[in-house]
Amino acid sequence: MRTIVAFAVLASVLAAPVAAAPPAAANTAAWEFTTVGSEDSFGDFSLGTAFTVNSAVTVTGLGIYGPAVGNLVNLYECADVACSSTGTLLASATVTAGDTAIGHFVYKLGSFGTLATNTGYLIVGTMPAGNNLVWDNAGFATNPAFNVASYSDRYTADLSGGFDPEVKGSAINGYFGPNLLIGSGGGTGGGGGGAGAVPEPASWAMLIAGFGLTGAAMRRRRVAVAIA
Repeated sequence: MRTIVAFAVLASVLAAPVAAAPPAAANTAAWEFTTVGSEDSFGDFSLGTAFTVNSAVTVTGLGIYGPAVGNLVNLYECADVACSSTGTLLASATVTAGDTAIGHFVYKLGSFGTLATNTGYLIVGTMPAGNNLVWDNAGFATNPAFNVASYSDRYTADLSGGFDPEVKGSAINGYFGPNLLIGSGGGTGGGGGGAGAVPEPASWAMLIAGFGLTGAAMRRRRVAVAIA
């Protein structure tokens, strides 16, 4: 009888649900739009956008408006929130045609650091001849995690990755080239996969206890048979 009870306990433990890892969040863009307004290639210049974040975010991709043709994308922490100068280079990547296309942009995926609040940032992309930029877009939207500085779009007439503080439009209808992704999984385009399910500590304890009861019952049974 005790053997049957022990096996019942063991079976209930093995059938108990286990704790699964929470799903990973998908990578999302800093800004996107539904329809291209105007598009052109002016050749050999850099384009940048200044912004701040409303909460700490992890950067999982640096991108450029497609098609990419080998564009250098630099992410700076500005010397001030207004980004009147580029400040410190935080991350850099060269985006090519073979990288990941998401929406209207092509991204180099990876781990590019964490951005903090109350800090100015600037993302700059080189726009060589043959690579288009876009402006006056319909359905333009900024990720709620970001604040794009009004009249923040800047450009320079070379491919150094720097910028001149010259206005090229508003934050909504400005000139867009570079972009960035935030999320939890660089290298997948949709966030990292969750870990496999594992038993909780309490389940392990019940499992060990079940094995112990089973062994004790079997020993008692062997003793009883030997005496008989």
